[in-house]
Amino acid sequence: MDHIARSPLFQGLDIHVVTVGSATSEALKGLAHAKASLQAAGIRAETAILPGQPETALGKLVDEAQFGMLVMGAYGHSRKLDLDVACSD
Repeated sequence: MDHIARSPLFQGLDIHVVTVGSATSEALKGLAHAKASLQAAGIRAETAILPGQPETALGKLVDEAQFGMLVMGAYGHSRKLDLDVACSD
């Protein structure tokens, strides 16, 4: 998120930060932090937790919202999918 917040490439875009899985306190905290970081940089941000498997849930989200870009990230030693960012133009 820090890279996106600092980059002029993302200014003026609507950023949707999502995670796929359960609405755990950790997931909610991470999304809130991501949204606050982006908004502090002047970037419009929305967050969501999607049910299901990442490949299905994200594919459906991108198709339905007609996003122009999908940026994915992972963290931890297991490379567990953490946050996905989709930008709409």
